[in-house]
Amino acid sequence: MVESPLYYLKRYWSYSSFRELQEEAIESFMAGEDVVLLLPTGAGKSLCFQLPALMREGLSLVISPLVSLMKDQVTALNERGIKSLMLHSGMSAAQIDSTLDNAIYGNYKLLYLSPERINSQLFRSRASKMEITAVAVDEAHSISQWGHDFRPDYLTIKELFNYIPRVPIIAVTATATPHTLNEIIENLELNSPKVIKGSFERANLAYYPFFVEDKLGSLIRALKVVDGSAIVYVRERKETEHISQFLTSQGISADSYHAGYSSQVRFHKQNEWSADRVRVMVATNAFGMGIDKPNVRMVAHMDLPESLERYYQEAGRAGRDGRSSYSFLFWNNSDITRLRRLVSLSFPNPKEIEQLYHQLYRYHNFEFGEGKEMVMKFDLIKFSIESRVYPLTAHYIIKYLESENIVELTEELDIPSTITFLTTRDGLYKIQLNNVELDTFIKSLLRLYTGLFSEYVSISEEYIARATRNSPLGVTKLLNRLSSKGVIAYNRAISSTLLIFKEARENVFNLSMESYLLKKERYQKRIESVISFISEKGKCRSGILMEYFGQSEWNDCGSCDICSNKVFQKREQDIAIEQKILTTLEDGPITIEQLATIMATNDNKWKKILRELMDRGRVRLKDHYLFLTYK
Repeated sequence: MVESPLYYLKRYWSYSSFRELQEEAIESFMAGEDVVLLLPTGAGKSLCFQLPALMREGLSLVISPLVSLMKDQVTALNERGIKSLMLHSGMSAAQIDSTLDNAIYGNYKLLYLSPERINSQLFRSRASKMEITAVAVDEAHSISQWGHDFRPDYLTIKELFNYIPRVPIIAVTATATPHTLNEIIENLELNSPKVIKGSFERANLAYYPFFVEDKLGSLIRALKVVDGSAIVYVRERKETEHISQFLTSQGISADSYHAGYSSQVRFHKQNEWSADRVRVMVATNAFGMGIDKPNVRMVAHMDLPESLERYYQEAGRAGRDGRSSYSFLFWNNSDITRLRRLVSLSFPNPKEIEQLYHQLYRYHNFEFGEGKEMVMKFDLIKFSIESRVYPLTAHYIIKYLESENIVELTEELDIPSTITFLTTRDGLYKIQLNNVELDTFIKSLLRLYTGLFSEYVSISEEYIARATRNSPLGVTKLLNRLSSKGVIAYNRAISSTLLIFKEARENVFNLSMESYLLKKERYQKRIESVISFISEKGKCRSGILMEYFGQSEWNDCGSCDICSNKVFQKREQDIAIEQKILTTLEDGPITIEQLATIMATNDNKWKKILRELMDRGRVRLKDHYLFLTYK
């Protein structure tokens, strides 16, 4: 008997009911429809493809652009008892091979993979043997060349169905403009999809962009006014540490977070903040994906974001429990200057792009015609020094080459060591009999970790060292000995950025000026949208965001800086009208008609205020005359 979606929700997620639109999305997807799901950050989009994967026979593919996001979701699913795998460019050939075998034979429910893996020859050759019954495209806005986070590999997702049967697709995102939505449908070749859109309104979240000169002072005042957990976003890693130290010196519990910390350090910092042992996390945008802390009361930006999509997503990490929360954005004129300078920085001279293109290939010893599909460890600073290029210039040129699908610079990976046994238990027993030292170590491995004969298992050399009273170096040597004997496959931890070469090096680099100018224009429009948002003096901030994302009907939020100012101004006007009525009646009783002449306005607001004065007993009407009661 097939259980209901609610059964799986209660059993695996311990929730008694679905959030708004989740059930509709799940039912449509389970009915075999293609679905596009647009829900704001924190609304539970992932559940809408994870739960159907449990209900279906076979395997669901989940295409996701960020390794860190994949790791978080796969870890959480396995902890819930939902068998899940992941496949990305940071894995060795042996790890990829093992993962694909498990996807075919291991009765797994979800396989997460980065988009560039879809059309690799190895995946293609194995995918036809998998029982793939659904495909989910996470962060689907990445398919849009108009969007803020374009990933060229997303354009090849539709080619998946050249070698597997066409199955239902669900595309999910939190930030899609109407143009981006159309691109998602068109580029994924969705069949009359069910488009399910939640409102972009966050009724409990007040947006406050403040023009300030003293950002740190303003941040301190905001933290004193707004109680509870907070995230402070900054642009540079060093600023996370500087500001967190400053807050601590002011008696506010704070910590810093950026991709330069090891995975263990980041995990510890995030846990301390999640458990409310640290109040404020000062972070780069490396902090956020997969964060589902419900009681964040405040998100503050100390620098202007490069797009409203990014701002909306980051600000939306506040108030997921539905309680009143705040987004503060502190800016000044130098921020606008810096933001506009990013246009020229992000789009260097075409000649510079061509020069660095060849430098990247030469740096990795690739001649003309070489380099395609090669994955190399990459240190941007070291490359910049050796190539005599400013690191910032190199960064933006590489980002441009990414947009042209020539190379891909991964996020900073911090992948633990993994091992798996290559021999049978009988073969292992013979090795243990002949080597006492290895026998003791092998027994320790089998005691500390499970599943070593069936799949790659993440390990920690430090943990093994503590458990076996050895040193991490000694453990590494023993693992290498087992590997050299063919007993295990051992993959050392990766803590690096990877550069993936998508194309072989060409003799002549042909840059399309049409594409270059179009991308530059689109980027500039996104930046100007941010500047327009903070510069607005009369329109509700929430309304601006909703219009940007294509929501035409909305009401003033009543809580942002613009709306709050309107309420204050309205109250001041009401007080002035009330005072004029009372002052007029101090000279003696008059009729309503006479008062109307004195008020001399077509606006009937004075009549409403007069009724309120009468309701309060401050003014009386007797024999057609208005009197003060002097109460």
